[in-house]
Amino acid sequence: MIFLLIDAPEDKLMAYQHTKRNNFFTRKGIDKLIGAREMAAQLGVDLSHSLGAGDTQMDVFLNGVGLAVIVGRHDLAFRGTIQTINLKNSFELGDFLFRMVEIQREIIR
Repeated sequence: MIFLLIDAPEDKLMAYQHTKRNNFFTRKGIDKLIGAREMAAQLGVDLSHSLGAGDTQMDVFLNGVGLAVIVGRHDLAFRGTIQTINLKNSFELGDFLFRMVEIQREIIR
């Protein structure tokens, strides 16, 4: 079952639906890029060998991933370390991710 909130009042939004920086509080100097770097280090993965997708000004981790996928918001200034692509919406993101899996399967074979 999928629930879609359209024009929901801000006080009814889930955390992942908020896009304003002032709705979140973190320690000074902590952001999504710091978190992504730490997570990659814990997993033993080079962040520049990863793909990340985002659609808000808070998605600064896109500056650390190899392939940054910007969804819907073409005004975001983030850039992947190797390449950046822009997709129109979440449907295009879904199609893109399915194709990436297909490519990975072809490479493994």
